[in-house]
Amino acid sequence: MVIKLKVEYHREGMFYTVRGKRLRDLNSLKDMRERIMMVKNAVWKWHVVLTFDPKSLYHYFRSYGDVGVALSDYFDKVRGKFWGVKYFWKYEEGQKVWCIACDKKVDFIYVVGREGWVICEECGKEIKGGDLPHFHLLYDFVNRGVRCRLDNVVKTLKKIKKVKVKQTPKGKLMLLEWVEKELKVLPMKKLIFPKNWSVFDWKKWEKDQRKYENNKNKTLLELLVGYYHFKKWGNGLVLARKIRNYMDLKKYVKKDFFKYTEAKYLKGGKRKWTNSLNLLYEKGGEVSEGWVMVLETIGKFEPEEALVMVMRSKENMIEYYDGRGQIGKYIYKRVIDDIKGFIVVKKQKIIKVKEKVQERFDVW
Repeated sequence: MVIKLKVEYHREGMFYTVRGKRLRDLNSLKDMRERIMMVKNAVWKWHVVLTFDPKSLYHYFRSYGDVGVALSDYFDKVRGKFWGVKYFWKYEEGQKVWCIACDKKVDFIYVVGREGWVICEECGKEIKGGDLPHFHLLYDFVNRGVRCRLDNVVKTLKKIKKVKVKQTPKGKLMLLEWVEKELKVLPMKKLIFPKNWSVFDWKKWEKDQRKYENNKNKTLLELLVGYYHFKKWGNGLVLARKIRNYMDLKKYVKKDFFKYTEAKYLKGGKRKWTNSLNLLYEKGGEVSEGWVMVLETIGKFEPEEALVMVMRSKENMIEYYDGRGQIGKYIYKRVIDDIKGFIVVKKQKIIKVKEKVQERFDVW
């Protein structure tokens, strides 16, 4: 079985690479990260994580073939209370897990009713691990904005009911922006239980919430924001953290918004990240894909040869991407893992061919 990979030489960075789906996704992630940091009309103060439990995951995937429907339902509820809210989201899904029985990384399915466990798709063994699909979200609840048609501006301004509303023309549309109050403890309590917030036992509620490991060091406001979104989400665990400063945001963006992810439960062609339409970017925020133009095709090589070529220029690749504000070691590892994946596939196909040949001899 002959498998050949197209190897390209990066003339600017002076390294060899195999440009496949992985690197396209990495370029998309670079675009996303730069957009987050270059938004000029939003201040990201909240980081919210929405996770699926196995039951909800299978409900949406079985019913719609797409877990993105769950996010749409959730946003409809949040936007109803926080009209014009600004947000950025990224989808993330567990990658392959290591199966001891198969002695390799494998695809898996989730065990319904036993959270934190998955089933190896190849041998059927139950394995501990495998993150459930989840969404990372950045929010700005204070700086609001909506886009409307030019002939609908007056009507929309009446709905906003604010004295100071900034108007920015965007082609055939107008972006209207205004400022709301910061999230506070009392308004959040009223938002969660509007009818009985004053008689609700909040001390007991807070005590119960702090029993969870992830909630022990959170502020009361963070607990309330997390619980509010938990009620609106309704599909699994929800975590909420307030972002303290720019460096805090940078940490979240690097840690949670720059990971490659599989997307078995998202419909093909759907983006793994996107944002609200009320965002504006600093000049240069719309990142181009010009870097791919410096790639020169060297030829097609078997995976083992391609692996050697890429490994020889390891330091140059890492240095190049580090210099562009990306994580060079991470990108290098992903390229190497992809090539090794082709080597494994090649070996497996050779073994299967041999087994079929052997079966023919056994029959005779």
